[in-house]
Amino acid sequence: MPQNRPMGASTSEKETIRHLAQQVAAYSAMPEMAARRVRFERLHSLDVDQAPPVLVFPEGAWRELLPDSEIVSTD
Repeated sequence: MPQNRPMGASTSEKETIRHLAQQVAAYSAMPEMAARRVRFERLHSLDVDQAPPVLVFPEGAWRELLPDSEIVSTD
């Protein structure tokens, strides 16, 4: 990090973070997410009567999913 930059997020970055946090909260409140939590709880309790959920980590593909043109933060 350059030494001449002030610490902390700018006002616009804080607004962006608040907006993204609101989106995350809205997604987590969806009924589908409650069902997913139940599936993972069953998985962690070793309930074998269900197919395991599949997790996908797009390592190496982030530039395709989130191009530089979509980045709004400087830090």
